[in-house]
Amino acid sequence: MLQKMLGAHPDIHTLSEPWIALHPLFALRREDFAASFDLLVGKTAVVEFLRQLPEKDEAYCEGLRRMLGHLYDQALVGSGKPIFLDKTPRYYFIIPELRRVFPRARIVFLLRNPLAVLASILKTWCQSDPTIELSYSRYDLMDAPRMILDGIRQAGPEAIVTRYDDLVTNPEHAIRRLCDCLEIAFHPGMIEYGAEQNARWRYGDQGTVYAERRPVTGPLDQWRDTLREQPVWANWARGYLAALGPEVVNGLGYDYGQLHAAFPAGGDPGEWLSVMQPPEEVLLDRARQDLLARTTELEKTAGLLAARTAEMELNAGRLQSRTADLVDTRTLLIERTAALDRNARELQSRTTELVETRALLIERTAALDRNARELQSRTTELVETRALLIERTAELERIALELRSRTAELVEARALLIERTAELERTALELKSRTADLVDTSGLTFGAADRNPGKPYGAE
Repeated sequence: MLQKMLGAHPDIHTLSEPWIALHPLFALRREDFAASFDLLVGKTAVVEFLRQLPEKDEAYCEGLRRMLGHLYDQALVGSGKPIFLDKTPRYYFIIPELRRVFPRARIVFLLRNPLAVLASILKTWCQSDPTIELSYSRYDLMDAPRMILDGIRQAGPEAIVTRYDDLVTNPEHAIRRLCDCLEIAFHPGMIEYGAEQNARWRYGDQGTVYAERRPVTGPLDQWRDTLREQPVWANWARGYLAALGPEVVNGLGYDYGQLHAAFPAGGDPGEWLSVMQPPEEVLLDRARQDLLARTTELEKTAGLLAARTAEMELNAGRLQSRTADLVDTRTLLIERTAALDRNARELQSRTTELVETRALLIERTAALDRNARELQSRTTELVETRALLIERTAELERIALELRSRTAELVEARALLIERTAELERTALELKSRTADLVDTSGLTFGAADRNPGKPYGAE
């Protein structure tokens, strides 16, 4: 936030944490050597090399001054501003070296409540494995406060000190005072640092500073609630405060007594210092504790195994007796197995016969299926023929009825004909008799007899 506020000044240009001075200036330190190669050997070689130069290590300082000055000048190109601000928090490692290489540079010391710093680290970086992750911040938590205080004391009257609390509670007063110390004019736009947000920086605060346009007091006391979220965090806060001690905490401008009152109970500095070990040592301690727990568990398991071994030895005699029984049983099983083998061979022979019988049955079944299909076809024909016969029988019955009716009529007609024939015969007899009488009586011959001579009347 302070970096953005200073960067909003028309004369100051800044970029995300450069870190460019940390590596070369770290070579001037007399302690803390750890890398993939032996830094102590490297430092000794550099010292030996510089010892042979006319200006000794001052030549190295001058070389760094030129190199870094050139890089800072390059960073200013295109900005239109004359001053470059290099904000790199880890520069607390090289405060004396920075003052030596850049004696005319203005160093700003920004201080914050150490418990607020702890809360920020826990909330931001220590969510998955807090113990290990927190140990990576041990220099920021344990060394940085003392080194910054030493740097302020060494700078004396030239030290420019500001506090986070002042920046958020009274930003205009804090920035005006800072501008006076830097001998630059105050610009109101510095307070509204977020009025024109540029691209997001890779390093530094990624949250509040981009969410707000100007300093806000909301985060000022959040550390209390954060550290009380988990009992272990509160315990670490008490241990951390005790490990720093009143001298460092008061030296940073914060009242040790008031901070201690926020977490009055507990807080073992020894436990806190164990967390502040290098990560590899924390992992080793964790591995030792794990091994100790496993060893205890193994010892319990060994006792259990011994008891079970004794029990197994007692059972061994019983098992031996049972083994003899099992041997006898095995002999019996062998005999029964032989019998079963014979039965199996017989069953196999019978199975072969059954397979052949099954094949024959399948063949016969197929033949029966064919016959069934033929019978079904013939049955269908017979059903159709039967239906035709029923139909024709019905027709014949109708014809028979008609014939019976006609026969009755013919019988009646025949009876009538017989009756009429008999009547005609009687009439004929009468006529014949009368004719004979007439012939005998009159002796007459009709004209017909004249037209047909020799043919009697009766014949006509």
